[in-house]
Amino acid sequence: MRSIRFVIPIKLDDLIQSTGHPDIYSVQYKYDLRDIGHKLNELSEYFKSNGIHFLLEDNLHNFDVFYYCLKHFTSLDTKHKELLWKLMSKCLNTLYNDFETFLNRFDPNERENYCNLLKMIVYVFCTLTELFEEQDIKQSTNIDYENIGKKTNKKNKRTEESYGWQQNKDKGLSVLLRLLSLPLHRVFNPPVVEDEFINVVTKCCYKILENPVVMRQKDSNITNSVFHIIGSAIEKYRQSLSFCLKLIQLLQLKEQLVPILANLVDVIVKKHNQKLIISEIIREIKRLDIKDLSRDSSGPRSISSFLIEVSEKCSQEMLSSISDLLEFLEEESYLMRNATLSIIGNLVIKELSKDGTKERNLRDRLLDKLEDHIHDNTSYTRSRALQVWCTLCQAEVIPLPRLETLIEAVVGRLRDKSCFVRKYAVQFLNQFLTKNPFAAKLPLEMLKTYHQKEEEKLKEMIKHNEEQQHMDIEIDKNSQHIWSDIEIDFLEFWTRLESSSDITPDDENDNNCNNIELFDNEDLDGLLKVFRDLVVTKKFKSALSLLNKMKEQFADNQIFDVVDSDSENMEVSDEETDDEVEESDEDMDKQNRETKKKKSKNCSKLPEMIALSKKVFIENSTDDKLILDLGSKAVEKDIEKIATVLIQSSQEPTDQQSRPRTTTIEVARPSIGGNDAINNVNRQQVLVKYLNDCIKFTEQIQIAIPLVSDLLMSKNITDVQEAIEFFVSAYKFGVKEAITGVRKLILLIWSQEKTIKDAAVLAYKSIYLDFDSDVRLAEASEKAKAFSVVKSLSELVMGATLGELISIEQLLKELMDTNDIQQIHIQVLWERFSMKLSNTTPEDSKVAIQLIGMLATSNPELVRSDKNLNAIILEGLGERGRNDSRLVSETCIALGKAYRIPKTETSEHFFRLPKSHDLFTNLRQILVNGLDNLNDNYYNMMADNVIKVLFQLAENPDYLSEQLIKEMLQKLISLIQNEEIANENKENTDSIETDRQSILSSQQTVNCEQLVSQTIQYIRHINTEILSRFISIIGTIALNVLIHIDLNVLTELKIRNHIKEEKDKKTNKTPRRKSRTPGKTPGTVGPDNNLEEEIGLAGANAMEDQEQEYLNKICNEEIVIGNNLLGRLTELVVTIAQEPLTFPDVKLRTAACLTLAKFMTLSESFCRLQLRLLFTIMEKSDAIIRANTIIAAGDLCVRYPNLLDQWSKFMFERLRDNDVTVKLNTLKVLSRLILSDMLKVKGQISEMARLMVDENEILSSHSRLFFTELGKKQNAIYNVLPDIISHLSDTENGLRDEEEFQTVMKFIFDLIEKDRQTICLVEKLCQRFRSTTDERQWRDLAYCLSLLNYTERSFQKLHENLICFADKLFCDFVYDCIQTVVNSTRKIPNIKNETKQLIDEFLNKVEECRTKGTNEDDSEFQKVVGTPPSAVKRLSLHKTRPHISSNKKQIKQNKNKRKTVSKGSEEEDTEEEIIINKNQRTVSDLKIDRPKRAVRKMPVIHDSDEESS
Repeated sequence: MRSIRFVIPIKLDDLIQSTGHPDIYSVQYKYDLRDIGHKLNELSEYFKSNGIHFLLEDNLHNFDVFYYCLKHFTSLDTKHKELLWKLMSKCLNTLYNDFETFLNRFDPNERENYCNLLKMIVYVFCTLTELFEEQDIKQSTNIDYENIGKKTNKKNKRTEESYGWQQNKDKGLSVLLRLLSLPLHRVFNPPVVEDEFINVVTKCCYKILENPVVMRQKDSNITNSVFHIIGSAIEKYRQSLSFCLKLIQLLQLKEQLVPILANLVDVIVKKHNQKLIISEIIREIKRLDIKDLSRDSSGPRSISSFLIEVSEKCSQEMLSSISDLLEFLEEESYLMRNATLSIIGNLVIKELSKDGTKERNLRDRLLDKLEDHIHDNTSYTRSRALQVWCTLCQAEVIPLPRLETLIEAVVGRLRDKSCFVRKYAVQFLNQFLTKNPFAAKLPLEMLKTYHQKEEEKLKEMIKHNEEQQHMDIEIDKNSQHIWSDIEIDFLEFWTRLESSSDITPDDENDNNCNNIELFDNEDLDGLLKVFRDLVVTKKFKSALSLLNKMKEQFADNQIFDVVDSDSENMEVSDEETDDEVEESDEDMDKQNRETKKKKSKNCSKLPEMIALSKKVFIENSTDDKLILDLGSKAVEKDIEKIATVLIQSSQEPTDQQSRPRTTTIEVARPSIGGNDAINNVNRQQVLVKYLNDCIKFTEQIQIAIPLVSDLLMSKNITDVQEAIEFFVSAYKFGVKEAITGVRKLILLIWSQEKTIKDAAVLAYKSIYLDFDSDVRLAEASEKAKAFSVVKSLSELVMGATLGELISIEQLLKELMDTNDIQQIHIQVLWERFSMKLSNTTPEDSKVAIQLIGMLATSNPELVRSDKNLNAIILEGLGERGRNDSRLVSETCIALGKAYRIPKTETSEHFFRLPKSHDLFTNLRQILVNGLDNLNDNYYNMMADNVIKVLFQLAENPDYLSEQLIKEMLQKLISLIQNEEIANENKENTDSIETDRQSILSSQQTVNCEQLVSQTIQYIRHINTEILSRFISIIGTIALNVLIHIDLNVLTELKIRNHIKEEKDKKTNKTPRRKSRTPGKTPGTVGPDNNLEEEIGLAGANAMEDQEQEYLNKICNEEIVIGNNLLGRLTELVVTIAQEPLTFPDVKLRTAACLTLAKFMTLSESFCRLQLRLLFTIMEKSDAIIRANTIIAAGDLCVRYPNLLDQWSKFMFERLRDNDVTVKLNTLKVLSRLILSDMLKVKGQISEMARLMVDENEILSSHSRLFFTELGKKQNAIYNVLPDIISHLSDTENGLRDEEEFQTVMKFIFDLIEKDRQTICLVEKLCQRFRSTTDERQWRDLAYCLSLLNYTERSFQKLHENLICFADKLFCDFVYDCIQTVVNSTRKIPNIKNETKQLIDEFLNKVEECRTKGTNEDDSEFQKVVGTPPSAVKRLSLHKTRPHISSNKKQIKQNKNKRKTVSKGSEEEDTEEEIIINKNQRTVSDLKIDRPKRAVRKMPVIHDSDEESS
C-alpha cells in the first residue's frame, strides 16, 4: 500500500485540484449538505472506535468530509457546526496525548502517519477557528449596528450559533499551545517544521486578535494562549520576519489593535526572550514610505501609538534601537516625530535616570534632541515636546544643569501662535514650580547678595586648598621614604604573626589601641593619623587591628579597596628605584641602600594586609579629587537641604536675627564623603552653583509672569485656564511677583464663559480658603483660619484699582452665595474694624469696613441691622472718623450697600432712616467741621460719599441737604479773614467787624437769601481751598438731587400706583390715576387720546410718562433756576467760572466749572443759557479744567443730544489740544458718544484717525480700538472713509508725512470686508483723481486703491474707471500701486478666463497710457482706454428702454439700492447715478395719467443710515 502525504494548502480549494503527484492527498469524493450531517456522525463513531487514526483510513479520504464542512461552513446548520467543533476539539486533544506518547517511543515507521495526522487535524482546527471568528465578528458588528441607542444583551444573541465554539475555544487553544511546545520537528522529513504548518497556526491567532470581544478581554485565557502561541512560533520556528510584517499590516488596517499588539510584543520579549524583535519591527517600519502612509493619517497614528506603548512596556529593549528611532525625527510626518519624542521621555524616565556615566551621556544626547524640538516647525510637535518635558519634570529626572536653557526655551514658547504649545508651556512652568528645588520665594536682590558672599568665600577656600595640596605632596614623598625603611620590619612581623598566634603586644599601651571606638563618620583623617603613628613607632599589631576596624566602618571609601599586591610591588619597586636616584646626592650609607634593595626584590609579592597598610600609610584620603556632579541624586538632595536652610533663614523674624546663626554650610552639609578641606570646597561649589541657578530661575519666572498674565485675557479658554492654575501654584509657592497675576485674575469674574468664571472663583477658593497645603493652618482653630482668610483678602484689597475693587466685590458675592464666607469670617471683620484684635492697624480697620461693604452687596442686613448700624456709627463716624476722612469715606460706601431699589411688583419700599437719626447728625457735623481742615487730602472724596448716603438712606434728603448748605454758609462767613479785609479797606475795618459779629450773633434768624448774598459779598476774602470744597459740595448735591428725582421719587410713585392698582383689583374697581400735568385732568390727555389707545400707549404707561414729564419740569424750572437755595447759589458758581482774572486759583475754577456742568445737567433751560460759557472755558482755560470740561460736555451730550449737536465741532477741536490728557479725555468721550449713536459722525472724525500715528502710545492704541469697534457696526467705516481720506490727504491740514498717512489707511482699509463696499470705494477713489491736481494726493489715492481686497467685480470696476487716472500713470508711485493691484488680482482663487483676459487688457492699456506725454489731451487717453463694455451696455439700455414696465423695474431696484454718500463728502454723482435719476424722472412723468387710488396713510420711518451691502 502506497503512502499518501497531506500537504497543507495555501487556500482551501487547492485540496480539490490534482497536483499530478499520486502520493499527495487531494479530495476524491463529493458530498452535499444533506450528506454532511450523516457523515459527521459516522466520523464521530469512527473516532470513538479508532481514535484519530480514522483519518488515515481509505487513503486519508475521510478527510474529504472535513473539506466540504469547511467549504460550506456558512451554509451548515448550527447543530452540525457544533458537532464539527466538538469532534475537532476531541481530535486535537487526542492528538496531543498520542503525539506525546509517540515521541517518547519514537518509531520511524509511523513518523509519516503522525505527520499527516498532525497537519490534518491542526489545519482543520485552525481553519475552523478562523471561520468561527469571522462569523462571530460579523454577528458582533451587525448587533452593534442594530442596537445603536438600545440596551440589549449581545451575548444571548450569539449563544445560539456559537455555543460549543465559545465554550471550548480557550481549551482548544491551550491544547494547541502545548502541542507546539513538543519537538514537532521529529515527525517531519527532513526534521524541520514546515512554514506552512506554522503559518496556519499563526493565521488563526491573528484572526482571533481581530475580534473586538477578545480585545475587550485583555487578560483572558484566550488572549494569553494566543500570545504564547505566536511567541513560541517566533522563538522555535523562525517566524520573526513574518510576525513583523503581519504586525505592521495589522497596525495599518486595524488602528484599534494598537493596545493588544503592544501587549503581544511585551509577552514575546519578556516571556519568550525575543529582545531583538523590537529592533526588527523598527527596521521594518523604517522601510515603509511614510509619505504614502500620510495620505491616511490612521496609518502613522497607529504606528506611532504602538511604538509609544511598546516603549512604556519594554523600555530596556527599546533602548538598544534608539539610533534607528532618532531617524524618525527627520521624517516629514509629525506623528512619527511626536512618537519619537514620547519614546525619548519614556526611556529617560525608566532607563536613563541613573547616575552612571554611560547613561548620563546618552541621556544628555536625547534631551538635546528633545529640547531642539521645542522649536519644531509643526505646532503639534512643539506641543508634544513640551508635554514630554512636563512628564520628565513630574518624574523629577531633569538634570539641574539643563534647567537654565530649558526654562528660557519654555518661556519663549509662551508667545507661540498655537494654543496647544502655550498650554503645555504654562503647564511645564506650573509643574516646575511645584517640583523645583530652587528658593524662588526669596527676593532676587537677596539671592544676588547670598551669591556674591558665597562666591567670595569659595575663592578663598580654593586658594587655601591649593596651598594645602602643595603641602600634602611633600608629605606624601616623605611617607614613601619612611615606609621603605619600615617595610622589612613589617614583613618580618607579619611572618611571625602567621607562624604563631601567641604574640605579645608591642607594649602595655598596645592594649589601649584595641579599645578605640569608631563612632564618628567624619573623623577618618584623625584615625589615619593614629594609624601612621602606630606604624612609625612599629606597633604593627595595634596598627593592623585599627586598620581592620577602619575597613569595616568605612567600607565605601576608596582608600580601603583591596589592591593587587603584584602590581603594587612592581610600582613600589619602581618608586623605590626612583627614590634612590633622587637620594644619590644625600649622605646615605651605600651599603644599607644596597641591602634594602636586595630585600625588597626578594619580597616580590606582599601579603594583602601589608599591601593595604602600605596604601593607607602612603596615600592621603584627599588624594582622590572629588568631581562635582550636579546631575547626581546625592547633589540634588544636598541642594534641597541648602534650599531649606536658605528659606528658613530668610524667613526668620527680625528679633531673632541679632543672635548668631549657624552658617548654611554647617547646617546643610552635603553627603559627599572624604577630607574636610576638599569636601568643604565641593560643598561651597554646590552652594554657589545652586544660588546661581536660583538667580537665573527667578529671572526667568519674572519674565514669564507678565507673559502668562497676558494669557489671562486670551480668547482661548485653555490659555486662561492654564494661566489661572499657574498663578495659583506660583502664589502658593511664594513667588512674590505672582500677586500681579492674582490681581489681574480677579477681572475674569466677569467672563461670559462659565468655565472661565468658575475657574477664577475656584482659584480664589484654593488660594484663600484651602488650608490643606499649609501644614501650619491645617491643624489650627477655626478662628485662626478665619483670621488668615480675612488677612489674605485684606492684602488683595490693599492697593487695588477701582476696577479690581468692583471685581473683588463680585467675587465676594459669589463666595457669599455659596456659603464659603461664613459667619466666623464676618465676625473677624467686625473685630478688625473695631480694632478689638491685637496688632490691628488703622489701615486694617479701613480695609475691614471695605470688605464688610462688599459682603453687604449680597446681604444688606449686614449694615441695616440696628446693632451693626450703631457699630458703624460709633467706630466709623465717631471719634476716629472725625480725624480720618478715609475711614468716613469707606464707612459711607459700606452704608450705601443698604440702599436697594425695590421692585414694583413686590410692593416693597425703600430702606429709609428718619432725618433725625444719629447717622445724619454725625455726617453733617463731620462735613461742616472738616471744611476748614486744609491738611485733609481726602475731604472731597468723603464729601461725595456722605452726600450720596444722605440721599440714599434719609427720608427727607432735600431738607438735610438744605440744612447742610446753610451750616456751611454760616461756617464760611465765620471764617472770613479779618486781616485781608483790613488790608483792603482799613477805613471800614470797624464797620465790617461789626457787621460780621452781628451776622454771627444772629445766625439762627438769618434766612437763606441773606446767607448767600453775604457769602457773595465777601467771596474774595474766603480761603480758595475752603471755597472750592464748598462749591464741589453744592455741585454734588445738585447731581444727587437729579438722581433722587429720576430714580427714587419716580420708583416710589410707581410703587404707590401699583399698590393702588392692586387694591382696586381686589375691590373690582377700575384703576384710575391722577394726572400731575398742570391744566389737564385724568382722561383728557389730548386730541390723540384715541390714537394712543389704538396703538396701546394709554393706561399705566401714559400715566408714568406724565409723571416723568412733571418731574422733568421740576428739575428744569424749580431747582436751579427757581427761587431756592441752589438757585441762588448759581450766581456764585457762574461768577467764579467766568472770571479767571478775579479768581486765578486753578482748583477753585475747576470746582466751579464742574459744579456749573452739574447744574446744567439738572436743568435744560439753565444748560441752554450757559453752553457758550462752558465751551469758552473748554477752549481757553487751563489744561486740567479743559480735561474735566470735555468729560462734562460728553455727559451733557447724553442728557441733551439735540441741544449739544451744534456744539460738537468744538469738542472735536480738543483732539488737537497741546495737552495729552485733554486729547485722551476727548478721544474717550467722543468714542463713547459715537459708538452709542449719541453723536452724529461728521468730517471731524478724521481728527480721531490722525491720532493713530500720535507719538503717545496710549492715544494711538485708543484710536485704533475706536475704529476697530466702529468697524463692527454696519457700513460705519465705509460711510466715513471718503471724508477721512479727503481730510488726511489735504496738503495743508492733513498728515504731511506720507508714511503716517499710509499707516492710518492700512489699518482702516483692513476693516473693509464686503465686496459691495469695495466696488463703490473703487469708483469713488477713481473719480476723485479728476478733482485733484496735487501729486501727493495722487499718490495717496493710488495707495488707497492698492489696499483694497479685489474680486473680479471690483477689478472690473477699476478697469471701467481707468480713464480717471490714466494721465497720472507717469508718476512712478501711482504706477507701482496699480501694478500691486494687478498682481493681487491674479492671485484670486478660481479666477475666470474672462477676468484673466481683462487683466491682460488692463495692463496693456496702463503701459500705453504711461508712455503718453503729460500734456496730452483727455481725448488721447480716451482713445487708448476706450469705452468700457459695461458703460456701453448701460448707455444702450438707456436708449432702448422706452417701456413703462422696464422703467418700473429699474425704479424698484433703485429703491432697494440707496446711494451711499457721506455727510461731509463733496463728490458729484457718477454717470450711472445720473442715468438712474433720469430714468426715475421719466417714469414719474409717465405716471401722470394713471388714475389714483385711495391709500391709507401709514407711518413713514426714515432711515438715517446710508446704503448697506
